[in-house]
Amino acid sequence: MKGFRRHIAEEAARLIANQECSDFFTARRKAAQRFGCSNKRLLPEIGEIDTALREYQRLFKLDTQPKALQYLRQIAVEAMEDLHPFSPRLTGPVLNGTADSNSPIQLYLFVECLEDIVVYFMERHIPYTQGEIKLRYPDGAEKSHPLFDFRAGDASLELIILTPASHSNPPLNSLEGKPDSGATLKQLKSAIGYRSSRGT
Repeated sequence: MKGFRRHIAEEAARLIANQECSDFFTARRKAAQRFGCSNKRLLPEIGEIDTALREYQRLFKLDTQPKALQYLRQIAVEAMEDLHPFSPRLTGPVLNGTADSNSPIQLYLFVECLEDIVVYFMERHIPYTQGEIKLRYPDGAEKSHPLFDFRAGDASLELIILTPASHSNPPLNSLEGKPDSGATLKQLKSAIGYRSSRGT
């Protein structure tokens, strides 16, 4: 059984690493279908797929993935500096280290009034798209939140709008199923040994 779970995890990891799937759950479902597995008890946990993805990247993406991750983290720092009034927190694959060149930079923003974000984009003449994302919470609730997408250079940014109350009640991390507060700008800079490219 362990070997079968590992095969599914490795196939799901390959799908994610090669941009055939954008999230762990879809990749796991497609990998299970390819192996003809309909028994949910035989499916790997998300953490197992994450481990397999890191192994795949070390084996097959070592010449590109670390550089892409470094670039995205640099852009994340600069975006968080610009978005400082909204207390940005980094989350997602750019934070956990599995991001590649096609991964979005995902930021939580804590906002009282949604209009403030719209004004931010308008004042800077930044084209954006607005949608929504559903996040799960520790109490089992699933809530929809505004999502703003825009580009900075070659990177795609996703701003997930939370309320200030979410500081003490953050949504769950989709990878581990644990409360996800994200990383502050200071924490990110410290983790990556940040050196500014702006000459400051």
